[in-house]
Amino acid sequence: LDIILWGLDLKAPKAVTAMGGKLAYPTDAMEIPDTLKVLYEFDGCLVEWEHTFGIGRGPFDKGHGTAFYGEKGTLVATRQGWEVIPE
Repeated sequence: LDIILWGLDLKAPKAVTAMGGKLAYPTDAMEIPDTLKVLYEFDGCLVEWEHTFGIGRGPFDKGHGTAFYGEKGTLVATRQGWEVIPE
């Protein structure tokens, strides 16, 4: 989430809501959820974070990253670089 916090100059959220669990692999030995969606409420915006284990590539054909959705396109940023996808 650090890219989002830095990119939008956000501090602490006003509220956080999360849901998920061990849904994809309920009998394995992992102690963390394999499926989790979190909604952070900041002043002026909402930030959604999603964690899904075992599905391979995620949105925008990336294994991880951050997407900033705008009116004219989407900026996708990962630790390896960034890409602008026009609308």
